[in-house]
Amino acid sequence: KHDDGVRAYQSVIEGLYPYIDVYLAETMSCLEEACQAIDALSKFYEGMIDEDEMLKYPLLVSFTLGSEGKIRSGESVVEVIPKLIDYAHDKRVELIGVL
Repeated sequence: KHDDGVRAYQSVIEGLYPYIDVYLAETMSCLEEACQAIDALSKFYEGMIDEDEMLKYPLLVSFTLGSEGKIRSGESVVEVIPKLIDYAHDKRVELIGVL
């Protein structure tokens, strides 16, 4: 499932690349979905940049929250955000905001 999501995001990333300044992963329903978008960005840039560089275009992630303030998956947004920041950093994706 993870790889299927990564491939789906990769096709969007490739199509938008020449026309954007920032990527927006919008209305994510769970941490896994946001991580798929991060992995797709990371894979897209493989071989295009030096190992120590961050990727060229940054990423914004927005989650859809339920009435209890949790992500639609039931995950706590307070617990998900630090995990997302760490995951993006490990993949060299500049995460400039979580909405």
